[in-house]
Amino acid sequence: MVSRVRSDKRKAAIVAPDLDALARYVPDLKDWPASWRFDNEDIPSGQAIVEVFTPFLQHLLAQGYARKTLYRHRENLWILGGHLIEVRYEDKHAAAMDASALVLSQIHEYGGPLITRHLSEDAQSSFDATCKKLYRFLCPSYIASNYPQIPPTSPFFILRTPEDWQLRGLFCVDCQR
Repeated sequence: MVSRVRSDKRKAAIVAPDLDALARYVPDLKDWPASWRFDNEDIPSGQAIVEVFTPFLQHLLAQGYARKTLYRHRENLWILGGHLIEVRYEDKHAAAMDASALVLSQIHEYGGPLITRHLSEDAQSSFDATCKKLYRFLCPSYIASNYPQIPPTSPFFILRTPEDWQLRGLFCVDCQR
């Protein structure tokens, strides 16, 4: 039996990460806040959530995933955004949080919130996978402490210092930065 030698070359991104790639990948991104709203006061919060999601969407584009995978992550982020607006609407403490804190309060290393009334078990698993990826993207201290073999030059370490986090207006729930 002949085995194939696996090369370590990364595959090229199916959707090139250029300036127009995000617009092609998520053409309705600017409409997401309006689609999530309960009333017009929710639109600025939705726009802030989109600002948190945008770097992650660009990161996904650069990873070289298949179109179907990219679209699955896109749809799951749309579901998460709608859930976040619902949480803000129902919980006064969540309504007082900024968008990045709200996102990090709802996702974790194991997935995202349970969306049982809207998702099948398979769809919830897919949603959880997207939330895990988003959590790891937003919280590199989780990667550093749980996966020491990943070098700090990895894309997971885009925000390397507390100053980087402050520039983006983010903090990590686990490391309290």
